[in-house]
Amino acid sequence: MKNKIMCLIIFVLFGCKEKSTEPVSRNQFKKGTYSGQYIYTQNGVSDTGTAEISFQDTSYNCKPLQTQYLLSGSGVYNVVGDTIEIKDLLVRVALYYTALVMNGKFAYSANGNRLVLIQESESKNVVKKFELTLTN
Repeated sequence: MKNKIMCLIIFVLFGCKEKSTEPVSRNQFKKGTYSGQYIYTQNGVSDTGTAEISFQDTSYNCKPLQTQYLLSGSGVYNVVGDTIEIKDLLVRVALYYTALVMNGKFAYSANGNRLVLIQESESKNVVKKFELTLTN
């Protein structure tokens, strides 16, 4: 009887694993260099091009690889939930069209080496979408 009680006490103390209260996210952002297509849409008219975005530590750099529009950016970023907050720190001339700057909050989804970034601005009627693959 003592053995059964002792086994029961050991089971209760060590046999039950506490359930984690942390939510499990399927959206795992990976740092590195991504390349792929981006789609820039304004007033229903779209332009596509290719870009490379590098996310390192807390900094990022975006450069066009082939496009009519020079969508670009360089600065810092922060991942918060399913959003990447990007702050562009690149100095530009006053005539630069600011809608082409990679800046602000982007919703993201990540699956393996694939990353999709989307930013919508209703006031400017602009959507920026990146469909990227991790290259390194």
